[in-house]
Amino acid sequence: MAWAKNGTPDTLSSSASSISISDLTAKKLLVLLFNHFPDGNVDDPDLTVDVGSTGDYAVRGSQNGSTDVASTSGNAFRVDSGNNAYTRFHISYIVNIDGEEKLGIGFTMRTLSGASSVPDRKERFWKVDTSTDSSQIGSITITPTGNMATGSNLSVLTGDETGEAILGNNVQSGSRFEATDTRKIYYGALPSVTFENLFSTDNMTHTTTQTAIESGYFRVNHRVGSGADDHAYWDLGTTLSDNWVMRCKFSCTAKSSSTSNPNTAGLFSLSASNDNDFSVNGLGFKVSIGGGGNYDNLFFAGGTSNQSGGEGYNFSGVSDFDNINNAGTTKYIEIIKNGTSITMNVYDDEYVTLYDTVTTTHTGTMTGLRYFTYKNRDDIAGSHTETIHIDDLRIYNGVTNTTDFIWTEEA
Repeated sequence: MAWAKNGTPDTLSSSASSISISDLTAKKLLVLLFNHFPDGNVDDPDLTVDVGSTGDYAVRGSQNGSTDVASTSGNAFRVDSGNNAYTRFHISYIVNIDGEEKLGIGFTMRTLSGASSVPDRKERFWKVDTSTDSSQIGSITITPTGNMATGSNLSVLTGDETGEAILGNNVQSGSRFEATDTRKIYYGALPSVTFENLFSTDNMTHTTTQTAIESGYFRVNHRVGSGADDHAYWDLGTTLSDNWVMRCKFSCTAKSSSTSNPNTAGLFSLSASNDNDFSVNGLGFKVSIGGGGNYDNLFFAGGTSNQSGGEGYNFSGVSDFDNINNAGTTKYIEIIKNGTSITMNVYDDEYVTLYDTVTTTHTGTMTGLRYFTYKNRDDIAGSHTETIHIDDLRIYNGVTNTTDFIWTEEA
């Protein structure tokens, strides 16, 4: 048997009067770990679960070996009592069998700060009468009187896992894992980049000098010309699967705006063709300026119409990222294709701080994608221009995220 994380741990990012986990998977054995730091005095941290009902908690316990104290028909399991600036650490071992009362053995230590403060210990034996609701625990909440400080944490482990069941947990890349039940050995690593273009050399095909590789990035002079075709492309050499992640760095260094239409639109996408046709299979993001707006809009785009009509090639109902980029600002763009589900994330920094996100579903065929392309709208003339830099393009083929480990069994 191996221990594994169950649910999403809750670590407070600011002072709060409750802490909880609401996405527990039904398991027979649970280990609850709770630690809080005080933000002033904290009293009576009460633990409740989502089974049973009001008045279903019974507890027996003692402090520092003193005489037992029992309580029945309570509304919660009181982890500890005492109104002071305590730091507390609590562990409960819980039997969580469907159709049975939920049984717990808990241990709490509390202490004031300083080497002269001797910790108190408390033993608690608690249960929840589940005659009104006998299902397995799916959520746990701890609510004290007073606020817990930033960094306080609630976590739950499960103990009825086989060795292979924990392979999805994030551990250090390159780790070696031995399953105790099957004795198999696995090696884990994060998904690797399938296609990478850092634009340190020019492997793009350019139709005009409006696109170029310079200073280690892909530079586009985005414009509306008199029917000018400025598209460029990079041939991956093979078509992508139905699942992939594309990431790139995006910035705009200069732009113009006008109070009149038409606007100008450019499409950065993974495409089934290397030409300037917007209507072929393709998925990426559109950059648009014009109509008096000195801004970029980033849109999903797919092969749903030709470039005539401007917005027609966007997925229906997908909101844009208004005013996403003032000149000189850098954003990091991530597009995830998971079958017919498409997610676009925009980050303020390198894929950590999320600026905005949107998810939609495409209804058309999205196959044969093998080119990274820049396509420009060349069906109208206008005065809007901007300079765009694309850098650090990475494509992860065959996966839907870059954070889940891939485990390979030793031959």
